[in-house]
Amino acid sequence: MSKIYFLLKTNKMENIQTIIGREFPDKVIPLIQQAKKEIDIVVFDWRWYPEQPAYSIQKFNQAIVQKAKSPVVIKVILITKATAAILKSCGVEVSVREFGGLVHSKLILIDDDIVVIGSHNFTYNAFETNFESSVIVKDEFAHAEFKKYFQNLWI
Repeated sequence: MSKIYFLLKTNKMENIQTIIGREFPDKVIPLIQQAKKEIDIVVFDWRWYPEQPAYSIQKFNQAIVQKAKSPVVIKVILITKATAAILKSCGVEVSVREFGGLVHSKLILIDDDIVVIGSHNFTYNAFETNFESSVIVKDEFAHAEFKKYFQNLWI
């Protein structure tokens, strides 16, 4: 039996929350704001829209910037060099990765027990127009498994 199947079968459903389409910023920004220790992110496409502060993606971006000013450690793995430069200037630890294969993950790990994973890139289209789906899982085991994945990419 796969570990993820076991996780979903044995955990309470209140530990799993769906994110459909435009719900991403409303459900994830509060998790970022409540982080106490660390946030690790792996994302394929992350864009910045400074000329559009009302965009939900830009509100998400600003939540990351604000949290970077706190003692919370934020590490990001991405391929978008322009966004990497912005994040670095805000105090975020960044790794721009160009592997032999494509890093296509969309993953956020918060503290020791929150995993956000799914199809949402961090772009206007993903937050506003695409048909995206993701999930929030509050579970220490799932977090630990994805933390290993993150650490293997971070090296």
